[in-house]
Amino acid sequence: MGELVELELDRELGKVSAEDFQRLFAALEAETLAVIGELDRLNGASSSQLERRIEEEVAALRQKTAIPRCHGCGAVRRESDRFCPQCGTSLVESS
Repeated sequence: MGELVELELDRELGKVSAEDFQRLFAALEAETLAVIGELDRLNGASSSQLERRIEEEVAALRQKTAIPRCHGCGAVRRESDRFCPQCGTSLVESS
């Protein structure tokens, strides 16, 4: 990835012609795709399997940081609530 950023910067600064940029970019892109393919092969997973694993991990993270809920009944609550609007359980931690 660093090589791609450096190549883009060189193009912007006029150090690399448009033709050379296209050729070098295509070579770096092909190399990157080959590395990704090799990593997939080594991990023993197809693209669809990896996408499914990523989606599952994202969903799990979203659940962890989702809407606050009552620890007693699981009802949705606001951060500012001191008591559960559903069951009345105290939501304030005692010291």
